Amino acid sequence: MLVSERFLNIPLTFGIDNVNNNIEYIYKSNIKGYVCVIDFNVLANTFKYDDYHAIINNSIFNTCDGSLIAFLLNIKYKKKYSSYNGPEIFKKFITNN
Repeated sequence: MLVSERFLNIPLTFGIDNVNNNIEYIYKSNIKGYVCVIDFNVLANTFKYDDYHAIINNSIFNTCDGSLIAFLLNIKYKKKYSSYNGPEIFKKFITNN
């Protein structure tokens, strides 16, 4: 099962374990699609451009690339959200059979 929460009408997955588990679930389930690793600029553009919003909302799941999104949500919701950036994800799975 995929882990995701909605913030500002955008589905986001936070944390290394959640992202890794989502990717493994997608792989094992042979689900076709794409995953977006979004930063604050992309998030802002989802409100300005319908194309960005459609891309983000049609992905299998999204995770935040920068810590700014997680930082702001930590302040707002008083929970612990952590980012997992694109290069780290790529490094983990490119070396993984």
